[in-house]
Amino acid sequence: MTTSTRRGYRRSTRRSEVVNSAALAGTATLLTVAQAEARSKRPEHPKPQREIEIGTDEARVVTEAVDVLSGRENVYQRGGSIVQIVEGAEPPRGIARPPDAPRIAVMRSARIREHLAEGAVWWRPTGDNEREVCHPPQWVVNAVEARGQWPNIKPLTAVVEVPVLRADGSVLDRPGYDSATGIVLRGNSHFPSVPKRPTLGDAERARDMLLEVVEDFPFAKPAHRAAWLAGLLTPFARYAYHGPAPLFLADGNVRGSGKSLLVDVSAEISMGREAARMSLPRNDDEFRKRITALALAGEPLILIDNVPSTLGGASLDAALTATSWSDRILGASEMASNVPLFATWWATGNNVVLLADTARRTVHIRLESPEENPEERQGFHHPNLLGWVRRERPRLATAAFTILAAYWAAGKPAQRLKPWGSFEAWSESVRSAVVWVGLDDPGSTRRELASQADREAAALRQLIADWEEIDPNSTGLTVAALLKELADKPTCYTGLRSALLELVPSKDGWTINPRSLGMKLAHLRRRVVDGKCLDSREDSSHRTGVIWRVVCGDSLAGSAGTAGTVSTHTRAQAQAHARARENAEPAGNSTRNTRSARDFATGCPHAEVEEAATHDGFSNRACRDCGKVLPCRKANEARE
Repeated sequence: MTTSTRRGYRRSTRRSEVVNSAALAGTATLLTVAQAEARSKRPEHPKPQREIEIGTDEARVVTEAVDVLSGRENVYQRGGSIVQIVEGAEPPRGIARPPDAPRIAVMRSARIREHLAEGAVWWRPTGDNEREVCHPPQWVVNAVEARGQWPNIKPLTAVVEVPVLRADGSVLDRPGYDSATGIVLRGNSHFPSVPKRPTLGDAERARDMLLEVVEDFPFAKPAHRAAWLAGLLTPFARYAYHGPAPLFLADGNVRGSGKSLLVDVSAEISMGREAARMSLPRNDDEFRKRITALALAGEPLILIDNVPSTLGGASLDAALTATSWSDRILGASEMASNVPLFATWWATGNNVVLLADTARRTVHIRLESPEENPEERQGFHHPNLLGWVRRERPRLATAAFTILAAYWAAGKPAQRLKPWGSFEAWSESVRSAVVWVGLDDPGSTRRELASQADREAAALRQLIADWEEIDPNSTGLTVAALLKELADKPTCYTGLRSALLELVPSKDGWTINPRSLGMKLAHLRRRVVDGKCLDSREDSSHRTGVIWRVVCGDSLAGSAGTAGTVSTHTRAQAQAHARARENAEPAGNSTRNTRSARDFATGCPHAEVEEAATHDGFSNRACRDCGKVLPCRKANEARE
C-alpha cells in the first residue's frame, strides 16, 4: 500500500468513526426521549394514604389489613373465603362455559398481598426513631385468610347479568353491588323500565311476548309449555324467595326435537349467553365435585346436556333441595363451607328415566315431534330463533320480570295448588305466578313424570306382586334363602328375578350380590305400593339374619301404634314397680336398696322383667328395677 493510499484509508476511517459516534449519540438521544415519553404516558397510581406499622401485636396488624381490603374494589367474601369476580377464566374440568362469562373465584394469597401493598404503606421501626418501608409480611396474608370472617368486607351472593327481583318485589336494575341482596349486577344490555306497580294486564301481555319464543316447539301438552315458562322465570325470581328450585327436564321423544335450543333461548333471555354445560358424570363422587366447583363459581344456570338414559343420584338430589353447599375444594385441603347455591338446573335427553328421589324434584317439559327427522323441518315463524332472541333480549327479559313484579304487586294471590314438598317457596313465587297469568300448573307435569319414570317403584311393584310365588305362606325369607331358591330353580320366578335385577343391577346380568340386595331391600322397607310393602324382622334364633315378607300397608300404622303404646306402658309400669318395691322393702333386706344410681346406670341383672304381648307373637320387655327396655322375644319362649 502506498503512502497516499494509507493516508486516504486513515482519513475515511476517522470519518466513519465520527459518523458512527454521531449515530450512536442520536440513537441514545432517541431512546432517552422515548423512555421519557413512555414514563409520562404511564398511569401514575396514587400513593396510598394509609400507613400500617408492623409490630408484634399481630391482632392489631391483621385487623388493619382487613380494613384495607374492605376498601378495595372487587374484593368480597363468600363461603368462608375472600373472593373476586373474574372473566375469561378457564372453567372446571368437565364444564363448558362461554369465555367472557363472569364467575366468582377464590382470591389467591398473592393477589391478597398485592391488594394490601396497593392499599397501604407498610413499615417497621429500625431504631433511632427511623423506619423502613417494606412489603406486607406473608404472615399477615396468612392470618387474614385464616380468619374466615371479615366484618367490613362485602358479602357476595351472586353475579347476574340481567335485572332480578328482590324479596320485597322491587327490581334490582342498577349496575354494581346491591347491599340489600349482596348481588352484583353486570348488565350487558339496556333494559326497558318496568312500571312501578304492573297490573295483571301488563303480566298477560308479557306472557304472550314470551310464548312467542316457543310457539314452534312441539310441546306434548299445554302444561309442558307452562313448565317451560316456569323454568324461564326461575332465574329472575331466584333471589326473591328463600328455598330451592326444582330441576327442569327438557325431554323429547326423538333427537332433533329442539330440547337444547329450548334451553339456549331460556339462557339467552336470562343471562345473555349460553348456559354452563356439562355431560352426565360417571359416578356420584364426580358429580359432587362438579357441584362444588359450580357453587364456588356462582353459576346461575347449569345444563346437564344429553342425558343418555337415567338421571339421579344422592349429590344431585342434595343440590336440588339445598340453598348452600359445603364440600372440600377440588385440588386443595381446605373446605368450602355454606357456599350460596342459587343455580337453576336444567337437563336434556330423549325419554330420560329419572330415579325415584330425583323424579319428585323435577319439572317435566316434554317435546313430542311427529316427524322422523324433525331437524329437517321448515316453515318456522323465526327461522333463526336464537339470533332473533339475542336481538329482542332486552324486551323479552323485561317481560319476564314484569310477570313476577306484577304478581308481587298483586300480593302474590294464592292459586290453591297441590303442595309440593321441599319447593313450597318456589311454588308460591314462580309456579303460582305462571298459573296466575292464565297457564296450566307446571307442577302437574311432575306427577305424570314420576308415575312414568320411577323405575324403582315399577320394579318394587313387580317384586311385591311376584313375591307370593316364592313365599306363598308369607312366612318370610332371608336374602340368602331367596337367592338360593332362585339359583336352584333357574327357570322359575321369571318376574321376581327381573325385578331384583332391576333393583340391583348385575355385571353379568344374572348374579345378584347378597349384600347389595340386602341394602336395597332395607332402603325400600315399608314403602307402600298398591297397598302392600316389604317388611322385615329379626330371626328369633339369630341364626339366619333378617327375614323379609310382604305385608299389607294398612297393618303398619296399627302395629307401630300398638308397639309404641305397649312399650311406653311397659316402661312406665316397670319404673313404678321399682319405686314401689324400693319403698316397701326395709333397708338392708334388699340388695337393690344398697345399689347406687351409678350402678343402675352402668348395669343391671334384670332379674325382674315386665312383659306385654304385641303383634306377630313377640313380647315387649322392660326391667322392673331400672326401667330399661329389653330386646323383644317370642312370647312362648322360656322366661328368664
